[in-house]
Amino acid sequence: MEIQIMWGLTDELGAETMMFDALEKVEKELKKPLMRNDKKKMAVLMAEFGKINKKLGIRREDFPKYEELLELKIAKA
Repeated sequence: MEIQIMWGLTDELGAETMMFDALEKVEKELKKPLMRNDKKKMAVLMAEFGKINKKLGIRREDFPKYEELLELKIAKA
């Protein structure tokens, strides 16, 4: 996070915190760390991420646009 701030890549929406909270919620249900090969629980996490994106007004089809903006910010930093 400190590196992001140094580079001017701030998270104005608080999405990072919400996504870590979602991960913790899923891992708490599992009672162990979530593994990438656990397709069922990864689907649960992705559904949580979907709820966060909806709350923030971010649509999946807009991801390439956000990715491009982030790359531009990094290039300028």
